[in-house]
Amino acid sequence: MRKTLPIIKQTAYEGIKGVFLDLGWTLEFPRNGDWMITEAFCRACSQQALSGLSPFALKSALAEGFSYLAKNHKVRSEEEEEKQFIHFYEIIAEKFPELGITSEKAADIAHDRTYNMHNYELIEGSRETLIKLKQNGFKLGIISDTWPSVRTQLAYFDIMQYFDSVTFSCDLGVFKPDPAMYKDALDKIKLPPEQTVFVDDMPHILEGAVKAGIKPIQSVQEPGKCRDPRFPFISSPADIPALIC
Repeated sequence: MRKTLPIIKQTAYEGIKGVFLDLGWTLEFPRNGDWMITEAFCRACSQQALSGLSPFALKSALAEGFSYLAKNHKVRSEEEEEKQFIHFYEIIAEKFPELGITSEKAADIAHDRTYNMHNYELIEGSRETLIKLKQNGFKLGIISDTWPSVRTQLAYFDIMQYFDSVTFSCDLGVFKPDPAMYKDALDKIKLPPEQTVFVDDMPHILEGAVKAGIKPIQSVQEPGKCRDPRFPFISSPADIPALIC
């Protein structure tokens, strides 16, 4: 039987000295609404064929692509990342030849996905919240499922300087909620887990944080995201300071 976590009231955690943050739908979001179905992907496709795909069929193809990425996730450079995403989009193209995605188009989409920082946007209040947390003496860390281009992304947003530690899945070769992600983050930030919180949008990832002794906060900024009543939540980065002291 799956162990359930206790319901936590929306009250501030005490004794917190470190704040771990996810990136996607915590500090930033994809401009096109999807991390993989980018504007470049949409431009490369037959619009009639794309609009005619059932959401279930597309989700199934994306899952196959993600399975490939998960099996090959220790990625050291943006060049390796681009090559992986070429194959990812070729998987989609093979599933749906009617989209008209040739090998050349798959390469163009992957290049854009890797190097075009305009695909992403900071959530309003993210930078100001990071500054406030630093001014209040908190250590800040990132725990994110991502690829090497994230470093260029953080520089593009001009927020890298606010973080004391970063834990990226592509460096470890595993995704959250693998325990290695939380251990790496705690080892780097050099705080006991009970003095830290982790802000993420996915309940099963927050469950992993709880198992590691880290206190959870759910981000519900993504449109349609359901709040899990077990966790305190934020609707905006600006809500974070009120939940920690």
